Amino acid sequence: MKLSDNKVIAVLNNLSTVFLFLFIIVSIFRLFGSGAPKNSKSVAGFQINNLIAAPRNPEVQTLNDWFSKTIIVSQTNLAAIDLRIKKRTQLYSWPSAIYQIAQLFYWLLIAYLVLALKLVFSALKKDKVFTPKNTYIILSAGVVLIFYRCLDGLDRSFFSTS
Repeated sequence: MKLSDNKVIAVLNNLSTVFLFLFIIVSIFRLFGSGAPKNSKSVAGFQINNLIAAPRNPEVQTLNDWFSKTIIVSQTNLAAIDLRIKKRTQLYSWPSAIYQIAQLFYWLLIAYLVLALKLVFSALKKDKVFTPKNTYIILSAGVVLIFYRCLDGLDRSFFSTS
């Protein structure tokens, strides 16, 4: 049986095409949109997730007293920050420009991964499995995944609390 006759490969190829078009639409809105709500009167806005945040007041009352010392909600130190830039001078400052370039690279890496997935599935649909092109695509996608994690850490290091 050929891979081109396999229904699963055909569905994955079509699904990767849909993901590619959805990513293009979302990235156009992210690239040309301000990212800030209109009522906030901000020039631009960014969201940073999974930051490690230390509480300022360590003696905060917990929910233990409310529920007979039974833990209902587990404490976490992860936070999400919505960053709003109010003035154009702040938007074009060096820290802001470095952060925006890091965000652009972040989205470009995701775009490459989506495109690599589409190229691999389309090659499998054409019965081209072990070609040098597919090997290069898979290896480069692995390197991009490693670099993606490094860029994520660099992104968080701009907003570290310690």
